[in-house]
Amino acid sequence: MTEIPYICRMTSPAGSTVMPPALRAQLRQQTVGSSAGLRARLLERSVEDGPRWARRDRDRAAMLLHHLHSPAEVLQLTLDHLVDTVGAARGDAGFLGKDDRTYMPHAVIADETATHKITETPLPNHHPVLQAAWRSADPMSISRVRGNKTLGTLEPVFCGLSASAMLATAIRHGSFGLGLVCLDETDCQRTWSAQSIERVRYFLDEWAAPVLHTALLLEVNREVGPLTPAELRTVRLLAQGWSYAEIAAHLDRSVHTVDNQLRSARSKTGARNSVDLLRLVGLLDVPPC
Repeated sequence: MTEIPYICRMTSPAGSTVMPPALRAQLRQQTVGSSAGLRARLLERSVEDGPRWARRDRDRAAMLLHHLHSPAEVLQLTLDHLVDTVGAARGDAGFLGKDDRTYMPHAVIADETATHKITETPLPNHHPVLQAAWRSADPMSISRVRGNKTLGTLEPVFCGLSASAMLATAIRHGSFGLGLVCLDETDCQRTWSAQSIERVRYFLDEWAAPVLHTALLLEVNREVGPLTPAELRTVRLLAQGWSYAEIAAHLDRSVHTVDNQLRSARSKTGARNSVDLLRLVGLLDVPPC
């Protein structure tokens, strides 16, 4: 495969991943697990009974784990691996949930001209073709793009992006959707082999999706409103199991003030209750000051 030097990573000005609202809302309802536990589950897992490429995939998962602080980096490395694995001409991948309105890539491997086209061409996530990718347990193979009536209104869009054949799939952690991946050929039709389809599915399901899920949860948990020092102090004491009265006495404040500070913190973070607040600010099981 010809090496393609140009890659694209989409992040917000603050450096966090640009996450669609439906995916973000679903992630906010989940609790992040231990990254050390995830590392142990993946790297200590035996691959002797797996497919012959399992060891290579586990090695790439070890690389993904080094980038848990950045979902976009994890996605980019995942896409790099998939493009190389199946020998695709290019690829793109993006974070979104099944109910988000629009697919936009967060990672692209293509030449610079194609990358600009891809990143400036949003796709409607409700379109039957994309919804078929969400529903399919295996990557969806499209051996010919031009003249393919099953693509409907997306056929001229894909042709305009110079795609001649495609392999598209959802990224899932269990039943939870995290995004979409599309691998393209650009100058010929291609019947994607059963092994290529299985290798994409295996790497995403067994190795990449658990890391991507944890990286996204960690980022969502960091996305809290700008709490004041007084609010953070109060929240930290709450995390240690102190009652409102105990916090008030310790800080020489009224219980009413403590209550107002915690209400403000919940409002800024979107927390539903005190436990949710501590989860969102990353202060569950916090040690004493």
